[in-house]
Amino acid sequence: MLPSCDTLWTDERTLFAYTLLSDILGYTPDAYLNFRRIGECSARGESQRLAGHTLILGRRISKADREELYHTCLRMPEFSLVRYGVLAPRWVECSIDASFPNLYAGDVSVYVFVLQDALIKNGMRGIALSGVFDAATENALKQLDMGYSGIVTHKLWRKLLK
Repeated sequence: MLPSCDTLWTDERTLFAYTLLSDILGYTPDAYLNFRRIGECSARGESQRLAGHTLILGRRISKADREELYHTCLRMPEFSLVRYGVLAPRWVECSIDASFPNLYAGDVSVYVFVLQDALIKNGMRGIALSGVFDAATENALKQLDMGYSGIVTHKLWRKLLK
């Protein structure tokens, strides 16, 4: 059993899709283990890659209701990926977007928050978990000497999240 997790963040697109799904279903499906901080209750490192854009749903509902949930999510264009039974037999996974974008100084997003959390986990200090790619975030990237050249690329993401 995974420990309790108090940190959850996401973005407006995911919240919109979740609200729309709830409206279509006529009830609000229980969401479980959505995006968590690095190393906090993540399943096989999936949490960081999903960066607040995946909903894990259907854990506490009947199989028939879970099937309806799955098929409803499949019909929704807001979800780019819908899987049933992959992470666990009773979970429906609905994702908005599951890739890391390139980041630049000045960006503001949930991904910058993930970047800042990764920098802290890599021993960098003086960084606020703000979601704003500020001077402190850029200085920490330069200090880590992992190949930062003004853009946080997919290669740098992989190094930071190891």
